Amino acid sequence: MINKKAQSQIITTVLIILLVLAAIVIVWQVVKGTVDTGAEQITTSAACLGINMDIASYSYNSSGEDDQLNFKVTRKTGAETADISGLTFLIDGAVTAPKDDDDGVGGSLDILTTTSTITFNETNNGDFNGQKLEVAAVLSTGQTCDVAVEKIISHSM
Repeated sequence: MINKKAQSQIITTVLIILLVLAAIVIVWQVVKGTVDTGAEQITTSAACLGINMDIASYSYNSSGEDDQLNFKVTRKTGAETADISGLTFLIDGAVTAPKDDDDGVGGSLDILTTTSTITFNETNNGDFNGQKLEVAAVLSTGQTCDVAVEKIISHSM
């Protein structure tokens, strides 16, 4: 006959093993979720890595009530696989739509390509003088990248 003390020790050992296994499963689920989320964020951020743009031309036309800010953006080398399908513009930190909602890209913005002229009207967007113009790429996947180029707007330019 088995000793009751021995049975108690076996049951205690089995329960401890089950608790340890349950703890391992719970910890694994938390760690796996964190790793998967981090990997997804890295993948989406990697698509924007290396996108390099510059403001190719810049002018401010004052013609009375319809003052206009005109500029062109050039995509430089870097991030050759990124498919830029549009641009987002921020003026003093606020997303701003250009005149006629034309982003100047008209399709894909390839390497060493310059956009058509992008125009903002001051009457619609307020006075630009001294504000910061920022341009960010929008990929064909719909993802908006971080700001790639910025410039302080000056009426004297």
